[in-house]
Amino acid sequence: MNEISLISIIVPVYNAAPYLDQCISSIMEQTHRNLEIILINDGSTDNSLEICRKYADMDPRIRVLTQENKGLGTTRNVGLAVAKGEFVGFVDSDDYIAPNMMETLHAALLQHDADFAGGGYYSVNPDTGACTPELHGDYPYDTPISREQILDILRTVHAQQGGSLLWFTWRNLYRRSILEQIVLRFSEENVIEDSLFNLEYLMNARRIVLLREPLYYYVQTQNSIIRKPGKKNYLRKLEDSHNLKIAVYEKYGMAGWEKSMADYTLNHTLNLLISNLLSLKEALYSEVLAIVRSPMIRTGFSLGTMNASNTSLQKLFKLLIRHRAAAACVLLIKVYQLLRK
Repeated sequence: MNEISLISIIVPVYNAAPYLDQCISSIMEQTHRNLEIILINDGSTDNSLEICRKYADMDPRIRVLTQENKGLGTTRNVGLAVAKGEFVGFVDSDDYIAPNMMETLHAALLQHDADFAGGGYYSVNPDTGACTPELHGDYPYDTPISREQILDILRTVHAQQGGSLLWFTWRNLYRRSILEQIVLRFSEENVIEDSLFNLEYLMNARRIVLLREPLYYYVQTQNSIIRKPGKKNYLRKLEDSHNLKIAVYEKYGMAGWEKSMADYTLNHTLNLLISNLLSLKEALYSEVLAIVRSPMIRTGFSLGTMNASNTSLQKLFKLLIRHRAAAACVLLIKVYQLLRK
């Protein structure tokens, strides 16, 4: 086992007291012992900070930082600013990791002289504890992926079903030298921080490796910003993310990504917007009208293909949105909300 490399693990912490013991313990128990564990309390109002300090007293590898609440992207960037490891990983404070996660990803990076290693993960039901294994998507596994293959993947990555390579930073290990070379940080104003971060990082990777083995335990809590219902101005945030991704493609002179992005808009982004609309109680018409008129949504209908996983309700909403029937969408939302009472 090679433990020469220092790995920095960045853990943003916000009101995660019920989960922190399991999360921090799983990091402390890694078989790769040369770790820098950076716990950043992001203005928690529960006793998360006290729990972090308790573990820092137990393990000298743990460093605790605290700040007023600033959000996930900003908090991760604070960790990146102080990280000293040759490699960097991320863990969310309500999740936990397999004891061999860092050792396995580190070994894969060294074996294949890669710049990025990612593993599979388990989706964990917090009520039952049931674990469902997940993968990145339909990619080559357990073998090095070349620069040319990476670029081919990035052209179609948004159309992937069953888990895109861009989703989630917490299942991966990154070379800090690349992060510093391209001055890559998380977006601090966006809800899709991980995809933007991964997209630009992979544009600069020479070689990557993806492992089939599930190494991360993703606990399906309600803390995820994507899961919080009834958000106002949600369309603007998703459009911002969409436009920033396009800017990354254009920055690196990449072509051929348009259809994939349109598929993603039609089958993922629009589903998020529909789910959000069903929870909104006010300003319904203006929100629906903005979606109907959105250039991102219009392009999605123009270039994208609806996949079979859409529900009947989603298909009905999309039919109405496609034909700009904003009033009918509002009526459907109100009927849905009335039936759900």
